[in-house]
Amino acid sequence: MYHKLIWLIIFIPSIILQSCTLSYYQIRSFKVKEGVRSEASSEPKDACNYEYFVTVEANPRQYTRKPTYSENRLKKDIIKYIEATQETFINNGCTANQTYNEYKANFKIKALISPLWSATGKDMITGLSCGLIPTWGINRNEYTYTFENRMLKKENVYEIDEKYYNHLFLFPIFWISFVNLNKIEAYKASLINFLEQP
Repeated sequence: MYHKLIWLIIFIPSIILQSCTLSYYQIRSFKVKEGVRSEASSEPKDACNYEYFVTVEANPRQYTRKPTYSENRLKKDIIKYIEATQETFINNGCTANQTYNEYKANFKIKALISPLWSATGKDMITGLSCGLIPTWGINRNEYTYTFENRMLKKENVYEIDEKYYNHLFLFPIFWISFVNLNKIEAYKASLINFLEQP
């Protein structure tokens, strides 16, 4: 009876208190191109009237094999990016229409989805120690967003990194990752930053 109680005390916490990860996205911006504009022409009359073209590509990464991103999942992501683009433009006081002709667009958007679907060696240390040994790191370039405003002749690239902390003692707040890890919100923040730049 005593041994069964000990095993029960060990088994139940090991199921409930598994190691957890706290993650959030960090945005990095790189100015690629900015045209020379005179002060008179720096803000064209139709500067906030966009015909935008969106392309979305997926290239997930994994250490052991070449993973695939399903067509169905990619189609859903494309719809999400288009809706987020439209919403962001409207909330910014602009008019916006999606065009399927890249050459007619005055605003081009390219989204590259490249999540890392593998655990690193140090992640396994936390897992094998049931979270007693903490680890942390950065997964670089989970998402890359390129915006080009052809009217204002400017282009920027935004790289989204995932910063994470693996630790048993973060267990009570691990659910925050479900809020912080929202690629569409990171996309909107990047687009808003680009639109607000001079």
